[in-house]
Amino acid sequence: MKNFFSLIIVVFLLNGCVGVESNLKKGNIRIGMYKSEFCYVETTLSGPCSATFMEGFNNVSRGLYYPKLKKEIMWAKKPKSFFVFKNVSSPFNYDTFSVGDGKLEKIFKTKEEAIKYVSSKDSLIKEDYIRIAKQGCKASGLEPGTEEFAECALKRIKELSE
Repeated sequence: MKNFFSLIIVVFLLNGCVGVESNLKKGNIRIGMYKSEFCYVETTLSGPCSATFMEGFNNVSRGLYYPKLKKEIMWAKKPKSFFVFKNVSSPFNYDTFSVGDGKLEKIFKTKEEAIKYVSSKDSLIKEDYIRIAKQGCKASGLEPGTEEFAECALKRIKELSE
Protein backbone atom coordinates (compact mmCIF):
# COMPACT_ATOMS: atom_id res chain seq x y z
CA MET A 1 0.00 0.00 0.00
CA LYS A 2 2.88 2.32 0.82
CA ASN A 3 4.34 1.69 -2.65
CA PHE A 4 1.00 2.55 -4.24
CA PHE A 5 0.88 5.95 -2.56
CA SER A 6 4.52 6.58 -3.49
CA LEU A 7 3.69 5.76 -7.10
CA ILE A 8 0.76 8.19 -7.10
CA ILE A 9 2.97 10.97 -5.72
CA VAL A 10 5.64 10.31 -8.37
CA VAL A 11 2.99 10.38 -11.14
CA PHE A 12 1.69 13.76 -9.92
CA LEU A 13 5.23 15.15 -9.71
CA LEU A 14 6.09 13.95 -13.21
CA ASN A 15 2.79 15.24 -14.53
CA GLY A 16 3.68 18.68 -13.20
CA CYS A 17 7.02 18.55 -15.05
CA VAL A 18 5.41 17.93 -18.42
CA GLY A 19 3.81 21.28 -19.11
CA VAL A 20 2.53 23.18 -22.08
CA GLU A 21 5.96 24.29 -23.26
CA SER A 22 7.38 20.78 -22.96
CA ASN A 23 4.47 19.37 -24.99
CA LEU A 24 5.02 22.07 -27.63
CA LYS A 25 8.72 21.20 -27.93
CA LYS A 26 7.94 17.49 -28.20
CA GLY A 27 5.42 18.14 -30.97
CA ASN A 28 2.50 16.81 -28.92
CA ILE A 29 0.62 20.07 -29.50
CA ARG A 30 0.17 20.98 -33.16
CA ILE A 31 -1.88 23.28 -35.34
CA GLY A 32 -5.07 21.62 -36.59
CA MET A 33 -5.67 19.37 -33.61
CA TYR A 34 -9.12 19.35 -32.03
CA LYS A 35 -9.54 20.93 -28.60
CA SER A 36 -10.46 17.51 -27.15
CA GLU A 37 -7.08 16.15 -28.36
CA PHE A 38 -5.33 19.26 -27.04
CA CYS A 39 -6.89 18.86 -23.59
CA TYR A 40 -6.09 15.13 -23.58
CA VAL A 41 -2.40 15.88 -24.23
CA GLU A 42 -2.28 18.89 -21.90
CA THR A 43 -3.30 17.25 -18.62
CA THR A 44 -1.16 19.25 -16.20
CA LEU A 45 -2.89 20.84 -13.23
CA SER A 46 -1.81 24.32 -14.32
CA GLY A 47 -2.50 23.86 -18.05
CA PRO A 48 -5.10 25.63 -20.19
CA CYS A 49 -7.62 22.78 -19.80
CA SER A 50 -7.69 22.83 -16.02
CA ALA A 51 -8.45 25.19 -13.19
CA THR A 52 -7.97 25.20 -9.45
CA PHE A 53 -10.93 24.89 -7.11
CA MET A 54 -10.70 28.58 -6.24
CA GLU A 55 -10.57 29.62 -9.91
CA GLY A 56 -13.78 27.69 -10.51
CA PHE A 57 -15.33 29.02 -7.30
CA ASN A 58 -14.47 32.62 -8.22
CA ASN A 59 -15.53 32.05 -11.85
CA VAL A 60 -12.04 32.94 -13.12
CA SER A 61 -11.17 31.53 -16.52
CA ARG A 62 -7.93 31.15 -18.40
CA GLY A 63 -9.49 31.99 -21.71
CA LEU A 64 -11.44 34.42 -23.85
CA TYR A 65 -14.32 33.48 -26.10
CA TYR A 66 -15.47 35.46 -29.14
CA PRO A 67 -18.91 34.03 -30.04
CA LYS A 68 -19.43 36.12 -33.20
CA LEU A 69 -16.07 35.00 -34.60
CA LYS A 70 -16.40 31.48 -33.12
CA LYS A 71 -12.86 31.74 -31.72
CA GLU A 72 -11.40 31.08 -28.31
CA ILE A 73 -8.04 31.94 -26.74
CA MET A 74 -6.75 29.66 -23.96
CA TRP A 75 -3.62 29.85 -21.77
CA ALA A 76 -1.97 28.10 -18.82
CA LYS A 77 -1.80 29.36 -15.24
CA LYS A 78 1.71 30.73 -15.85
CA PRO A 79 1.25 31.61 -19.51
CA LYS A 80 4.09 31.45 -21.99
CA SER A 81 1.89 30.47 -24.93
CA PHE A 82 -1.60 31.49 -26.00
CA PHE A 83 -3.67 29.07 -28.06
CA VAL A 84 -6.27 30.27 -30.56
CA PHE A 85 -9.03 27.83 -31.49
CA LYS A 86 -11.35 28.33 -34.47
CA ASN A 87 -14.87 27.01 -35.23
CA VAL A 88 -15.76 27.13 -31.52
CA SER A 89 -19.48 27.00 -30.85
CA SER A 90 -19.01 25.66 -27.32
CA PRO A 91 -16.06 27.16 -25.37
CA PHE A 92 -14.18 25.47 -22.52
CA ASN A 93 -16.31 25.64 -19.37
CA TYR A 94 -14.10 26.33 -16.34
CA ASP A 95 -16.89 25.45 -13.90
CA THR A 96 -17.69 21.98 -15.23
CA PHE A 97 -14.40 21.35 -17.11
CA SER A 98 -16.39 20.64 -20.26
CA VAL A 99 -13.88 20.87 -23.12
CA GLY A 100 -16.18 22.25 -25.79
CA ASP A 101 -15.19 22.16 -29.46
CA GLY A 102 -12.89 23.81 -31.97
CA LYS A 103 -9.57 23.31 -33.74
CA LEU A 104 -6.21 24.79 -32.82
CA GLU A 105 -5.54 27.52 -35.36
CA LYS A 106 -2.51 29.41 -34.11
CA ILE A 107 -0.14 29.76 -31.13
CA PHE A 108 1.18 33.08 -29.83
CA LYS A 109 3.75 34.13 -27.24
CA THR A 110 1.72 37.05 -25.86
CA LYS A 111 -1.92 37.57 -25.01
CA GLU A 112 -1.92 40.86 -26.89
CA GLU A 113 -0.79 39.17 -30.14
CA ALA A 114 -3.48 36.50 -29.78
CA ILE A 115 -6.21 39.09 -29.14
CA LYS A 116 -5.02 41.22 -32.05
CA TYR A 117 -5.07 38.19 -34.35
CA VAL A 118 -8.56 37.09 -33.29
CA SER A 119 -10.09 40.55 -33.43
CA SER A 120 -8.56 41.50 -36.80
CA LYS A 121 -10.27 40.89 -40.11
CA ASP A 122 -7.08 39.19 -41.32
CA SER A 123 -7.94 36.17 -39.23
CA LEU A 124 -11.29 35.77 -40.98
CA ILE A 125 -9.94 35.52 -44.53
CA LYS A 126 -6.31 34.40 -44.48
CA GLU A 127 -3.84 35.36 -47.17
CA ASP A 128 -3.14 31.64 -47.67
CA TYR A 129 -6.77 31.04 -48.59
CA ILE A 130 -6.61 33.80 -51.19
CA ARG A 131 -3.37 32.49 -52.68
CA ILE A 132 -4.64 28.88 -52.82
CA ALA A 133 -7.97 29.97 -54.32
CA LYS A 134 -6.26 32.01 -57.05
CA GLN A 135 -3.94 29.11 -57.91
CA GLY A 136 -6.93 26.78 -58.23
CA CYS A 137 -8.75 29.18 -60.53
CA LYS A 138 -5.65 29.62 -62.72
CA ALA A 139 -5.28 25.83 -62.88
CA SER A 140 -8.90 25.65 -64.07
CA GLY A 141 -7.93 27.81 -67.05
CA LEU A 142 -9.55 31.05 -65.91
CA GLU A 143 -7.81 34.34 -66.72
CA PRO A 144 -6.91 36.62 -63.76
CA GLY A 145 -8.72 39.95 -63.86
CA THR A 146 -11.92 38.56 -65.37
CA GLU A 147 -15.30 38.41 -63.67
CA GLU A 148 -15.30 34.59 -63.92
CA PHE A 149 -11.90 34.45 -62.19
CA ALA A 150 -13.15 36.72 -59.35
CA GLU A 151 -16.28 34.60 -58.85
CA CYS A 152 -14.20 31.43 -58.85
CA ALA A 153 -11.75 32.86 -56.29
CA LEU A 154 -14.53 34.03 -53.96
CA LYS A 155 -16.23 30.64 -54.14
CA ARG A 156 -12.98 28.82 -53.34
CA ILE A 157 -12.12 31.18 -50.45
CA LYS A 158 -15.53 30.49 -48.95
CA GLU A 159 -15.03 26.72 -49.32
CA LEU A 160 -11.55 26.88 -47.75
CA SER A 161 -12.63 28.95 -44.76
CA GLU A 162 -15.50 26.64 -43.75
